[in-house]
Amino acid sequence: MSPTVHEIERRAVGGSLGPGTASSDLDLISGMSSLISAVIAVITLFTVYLAAYQVISKNQQYRLGTSGRSLGPWKSKVVSPSLLRLQTSITTPKLLSLEDLVNKNWYPDLTFPIGFQNKPQISIWKRPLRILRTKKQTLLPLAANLKVPSVLAEASWVNFLESIDVLPEKEDCYNLQSESDLINGIVPMRWKGPDLVAIGALLGFQSGKSEPSFREPMPLPMQWSGPSGWLQFRQGTDSCIVEFRRRRNMPDQLSRQRHEFYEKLVLAPIKRDIKARLWQSINGLYLSNGHVLYLGGADKRSEKRHRNQDGSIEAIMREVQNNDDFTEEELRARLWGPTSRQPDPVRSAVKTKGLSRSDLDSLPEFLRDMNLNDSDDFAVEKSKKVNLIQTFKRCPGLLSVIVEGEWTTTRGLDITQVEEFDRQYVEHEIGLNKSFPYHLGKLYVDKPLLELLKDALLLLRPDGYYFTPTPKLGSDILHIYKHIAEQTDKMKSVVSKAQINSWKSSSDIVTELSEAMNLCNEFQNFKVNGRAIYTIRDMKIVSIASASLRKIITKEGSRADGFDLSWALISCPKLLSDFVHLFNCDGVNIKDVLATTVTSHKILNCKALTDLKPSNNDSGGDNEIFLDETYEIPLLESEEERNFTGDQVLAAYLDVMLTFFWIEKAWITDVAMYDVTVPQSITMC
Repeated sequence: MSPTVHEIERRAVGGSLGPGTASSDLDLISGMSSLISAVIAVITLFTVYLAAYQVISKNQQYRLGTSGRSLGPWKSKVVSPSLLRLQTSITTPKLLSLEDLVNKNWYPDLTFPIGFQNKPQISIWKRPLRILRTKKQTLLPLAANLKVPSVLAEASWVNFLESIDVLPEKEDCYNLQSESDLINGIVPMRWKGPDLVAIGALLGFQSGKSEPSFREPMPLPMQWSGPSGWLQFRQGTDSCIVEFRRRRNMPDQLSRQRHEFYEKLVLAPIKRDIKARLWQSINGLYLSNGHVLYLGGADKRSEKRHRNQDGSIEAIMREVQNNDDFTEEELRARLWGPTSRQPDPVRSAVKTKGLSRSDLDSLPEFLRDMNLNDSDDFAVEKSKKVNLIQTFKRCPGLLSVIVEGEWTTTRGLDITQVEEFDRQYVEHEIGLNKSFPYHLGKLYVDKPLLELLKDALLLLRPDGYYFTPTPKLGSDILHIYKHIAEQTDKMKSVVSKAQINSWKSSSDIVTELSEAMNLCNEFQNFKVNGRAIYTIRDMKIVSIASASLRKIITKEGSRADGFDLSWALISCPKLLSDFVHLFNCDGVNIKDVLATTVTSHKILNCKALTDLKPSNNDSGGDNEIFLDETYEIPLLESEEERNFTGDQVLAAYLDVMLTFFWIEKAWITDVAMYDVTVPQSITMC
């Protein structure tokens, strides 16, 4: 069948419009695709730009954070570029645990961080042409001799490690660990909190808190201050952040002459033990046999136990019957304890019955003005006025039940070799001297404890850094040296200038003794006439001076232990006072003192010193020598007579005075209280 006219027209129209319409759709789709592609390209380009910018910024930040200006001498250890230098690998030092360092007999040379020399790049092309032509031969020597100032690293841990003598070349003190990222543009260093606390206490840092707590977590933010600077703690995003900020580099207080002499003085190496300093930071004193003396605080429970020990009526009656010399005062003290706790008949009557007007009028006048109706308040007020003394009794196992015992774990210290004592604050009662016949200041002790104190005190000497005890230990040491403090408060010099100048004119001068005299006088002059903050370099000079004096005290060929002279001056205030007067008597010649001999056989015989006649004795007054011929010194007993030469006597006197000046400038540390409350992980930037 042939198609109709309508079909022919429809086919003709369809055939002419189909191809054109399809072409338009393709163009539209193509245009849209191009536009989308362009947008995607722009976005991709922008993304690449941002990524590149971030990479460049991060690389720039890494370059700054890993630069020599930021890391100082640690750059070669911290930064290690990978293959083709496309990526930088960062490792930071992690100090070994303090326990491991102690086991390695680590003893750091504690110092003040001065930074490192950042040598500038010197280009000869920046110099004038005339210098290049006329001074070619001197150009390099001038650059080599150019004085370059030291600068601190931007990473504070670099400066802190310098203060504890941990340098890149001492690889046995640290390990290297990978670090993923910078913190505030600084390569961080990771610490264990207790280790940082122990080292902070070792360096003498103070928390600034009136009563640091070992029961509650360490509050943040917090700042510690120490001889070398400040440690600032704050809360970070994932851990505690700490920064070290150094103090200004102060000039030395001791004279240049003293520094020049002692810095050139050659002495045999002094063997020191880091354990001694670690024990000082937790209230312990090191002993010569490796044991430790620990004087604890007052415990009400132990005080009650001591008071009730053998306190039955039967025991007291047996004691009275067996002792004919038992007085009424001793009986009252045995029954009720100190006077403040003993019953008072008048007060008992007031408390139970009260007093009428007629009763009050019948009392003596000195009783009428007392507030007898408030006996408890009166007793409290009285107790405040009582001059309490401190007694000690052995208490095995004390460290195992107090917080200081926990601190020893961090420091790698052994508590099984500790001589432990607890203390009581008591009034000075009649009969007390029978139990505690010896005393050093307000510390009343028996003979076994006195022997331990003698050993510990003779080992306590300047070691090149500040004395950094706990508040309790610092107070005990100052009590022992109180008689020396009282003398230095009123004397003008340790050795008079007239004696020094007279001795300098002779040909047989001992340089170490002469320099030590001048050094002691410089300390005394600052104490009386000025103020001084001694630097760590000054403390090193004191250590060298003390070592040179102790070499004289224990000189070879001497049968006597010269340190007994030092002990005599520490334990006998009268002897120290007389020596101060002797060496400030202008008429005395040092040469004559050195020619004398002091002997000891149960007592110290100073007759040879008393026989000295001042050269200008006619003037009288201060030129008179007031020395006893003999002095009773505890623990000076010996089977045979011992002789001390004059230079040993003078060296012992100067060494004791130097040790006191070192102790007086102590930095009391209390940060050990945070040993168990500090965050376990700390990041130092």
